[in-house]
Parts: sequence; structure tokens; C-alpha cells
Amino acid sequence: MHNDISSKLLIEKCREEIIRRLLGIPVAKSVLLEEAQTETVSARRGDAAIMVTEESGNRRLVIIEVQTHWEKDVPMRLLEYRYRYMLKYHVEVISCVILLLPAAGASEIYQDSEVQFRFRLIRVYDLEAQDIMAGGAVCLMPLVPLMRHGAEALDEVDKSIYKSHLPTKDKADLLTITAIFAGLVSKEMAGKLISRRRDIMIESAAYEVIREIEYKEGRLVGLLEGKLEGVVLKSRQDIIQIVKLRFEILPPGILQTIECISDLDMLDALLKSAVTAASLDQFIREMDTAVKP
Repeated sequence: MHNDISSKLLIEKCREEIIRRLLGIPVAKSVLLEEAQTETVSARRGDAAIMVTEESGNRRLVIIEVQTHWEKDVPMRLLEYRYRYMLKYHVEVISCVILLLPAAGASEIYQDSEVQFRFRLIRVYDLEAQDIMAGGAVCLMPLVPLMRHGAEALDEVDKSIYKSHLPTKDKADLLTITAIFAGLVSKEMAGKLISRRRDIMIESAAYEVIREIEYKEGRLVGLLEGKLEGVVLKSRQDIIQIVKLRFEILPPGILQTIECISDLDMLDALLKSAVTAASLDQFIREMDTAVKP
């Protein structure tokens, strides 16, 4: 579920770069077809059907399924989607699986006694991280931690997304997706990124995924290791720093209130308020509401 949500967001924001750079199709424009997620019971959040208009004017439909782990039924699901969309739109269809983690049994060919089906299989783990970084497509960078030498490029990915000219909401989404995908490789790598960029990630639609993961894994392992106090302290410091940065002052009453809060949910809510409040007065009102018994 977590990676389905991340994949859905990535395709929404980066489908044309995925089609252009990973599939080699010269896309001029594209439309994401919503029925990919609503028409059948088998359709999942990681699936996408995209109507593509190429630079030549040719129209093709691209079906993408993002898989964290390989499953033997993937080719049959893809074949089902392919023929359903061919019957509906009567255009050429290109079928693709984007596989995030290594799998010995993964194959781009499906064959049974009656059918032979060949599709595109993009093995993300076989791609070279620096090739994507050199290409300059910021929206593809969340995939970099999964690639060869991706761990070494994490800081560069972080800076490239954070310093890009994208709207803050898009930066938040891409950084959050990066952290979730990085967590497939290394919890430590994901935790480093979340700790550094939590202030912006909370604006992402996928931020709740991170919160759920933290609960299950003990707040980036800190809770399980008895380091809850350090997590609370860091959250308080983040709130104080953001309030000072945004509003240039920090009344003593606010500081005292924040330093008395130990509930992580409440601190998360105040952190979001510190980022989004239109004024210091609004932040104070929201803080008073949050701490009211």
C-alpha cells in the first residue's frame, strides 16, 4: 500500500519523463486516464494508463505497472489491462512494468499454451544513478536511491529537489517519495532524509505514509531503541526554528508551551502549523487549541 501511493504520486508528477527517458518515447503531451484505478477490481494504485501524443502527432496508450517485488501474476494482469484498453480506445498499446527491487524470476516475456506476450520491463535497480542525475530530470530523482550507486547520490538528490524551482508542494511530494523508496534499501538512509526535510514533507499527500511507517517501526527506530526523548527534543527544536525563521520573533510563552509538550502527534501537528500558519497569531491560536485539555 505504501509504495502504491508513492508510485501513484510519482506517475502523476513525472509520467512524461518516465515515458521519455525510461521508455524512449518522444512524448509531446500526455493524459492520465482515471479509469485505470476504477474500472476493475484488479486495478491497483500502482497502475496507470496514459494516453500519449508523440512529437510526430502519433497517439499511443502506455500502460505502466509499478512493482516493488516481482509477482508471478504481473504479466497476466498487464495483459488484461492491455486488451481492455485496446478494445476501448482502438490505439496501439505499450505495456510496461517498472520493477523497483531485484528479483531473480522477473521476465519481460509471458508464455502459456496459447499466448506469448512481450512487454517492457524496466529494472530500476539495474539503472545507473549518475545517468539519471546527469539527465537533470528532477522528478525522476526519487527513484535514484534504488539504482546502482544510489546511496552515494542521496545527498545530491536531496539538494537537487530542495533547491529546484518547483512549487513547494511538488518538492514536498518528491522528497517524501524519495524517503519512502530509500526506505526499501536502507531505513537509516530514509531516516536521514526525513529528519532533514520533515518541515517540507508534511505538505505532501504521502506524508501520512511516513507517519504510519514511523509508528510501526518505532519512530525511525528511535522509539524501539529507547530514544524517544531525542525524537521529542528534535521535534521541539524544529518547531522553534521554523517559528523564528518565519515570524522573526518567539515570545517566551510560546517557547515554554512547546518545551512542555512530549506528545509526538501534537508536536507533528504544531510543526505543520508552524509551516502553514499565515501569521504568528494564527500559530498561537492553533497551538492553544492543540494543547487545550
